[in-house]
Amino acid sequence: MSATGSAYVYTCDLATGELQMVQNAAGEDVSEAVRGQGRWESAGSGSATQRADIEKYFEARYGMTVEQAATA
Repeated sequence: MSATGSAYVYTCDLATGELQMVQNAAGEDVSEAVRGQGRWESAGSGSATQRADIEKYFEARYGMTVEQAATA
């Protein structure tokens, strides 16, 4: 996902869907900076929508959930 012209990687808990970590393009954990800027909640809600779309696609394409594939 990109925000303000930068690339970020959002990591969510597969069981709860909660946002766990945000990394910048260099792979550095920027979670605390995102929290400090008051953007954690909006990052979590935006990634939740994308996660749902990705899960629908993945299940239709591969016949299993992302969680099933990750724990197989």
